[in-house]
Amino acid sequence: MEEFQHIKKLADLPLKTESEMEMVEIFVMAYNEHDLVADIVGRMIKHANYPFKLTVINNVIQNAPINTSKIWNHLIKGSVCDYVGIFDSDVFFQKDWLKRMMESFKNPEIDLVVPVLDNTSSPQARATQEGLYGSTELLKEILTGQAVIYRKSIFEKYGYFDERFLLYGQDSEWGYRFRKMGGKGEIRKDVFCHHIGAASLTKLAEDLKDEYNPSVEREYARKLFKYLCN
Repeated sequence: MEEFQHIKKLADLPLKTESEMEMVEIFVMAYNEHDLVADIVGRMIKHANYPFKLTVINNVIQNAPINTSKIWNHLIKGSVCDYVGIFDSDVFFQKDWLKRMMESFKNPEIDLVVPVLDNTSSPQARATQEGLYGSTELLKEILTGQAVIYRKSIFEKYGYFDERFLLYGQDSEWGYRFRKMGGKGEIRKDVFCHHIGAASLTKLAEDLKDEYNPSVEREYARKLFKYLCN
């Protein structure tokens, strides 16, 4: 009887909130890539070893991409978690990736965390799986946004993504503001992410070749970034 009462007492305990669990809400933007996303989600769940929520958005409506910056801002503002992650739809993580990334937030000065990747425009974050070693280092370059976990609170401090950017450039422009205002990010040298690179945009260009030309928007984003950050 005493054991039964103990079990019942445990069952009656209230569930922990997302904040109490330090849960992460992860957002993945996709472009009609159902098989690829299913594979990535499966690996996330298998290897995370840390509590998280996941939202996947199919970013094609009426034969044109929707404003990625606006969607990210909407999702971040609506999240009840203290940490949010924004990942490309073609990233593949390995064992304990999320657990290790979240360890960095034990330092209250760290505002965001990124892994190392094998296909990224950031020389500092570029690495191969064989080159991993168990350490971290401060982010010294402008952020590239293939896989990033943020403290949600920092968006009130540094601002949200500039909604003049659609598919390209919003992570770089935000990263420029972040560095300029003294934000601190960390690279986890013990977390490797295989990044296919441009998988979503390649499929988007193929599917919408008669209605949408990504190269035009890419040039627009480049000029807008140069105007805002120079």
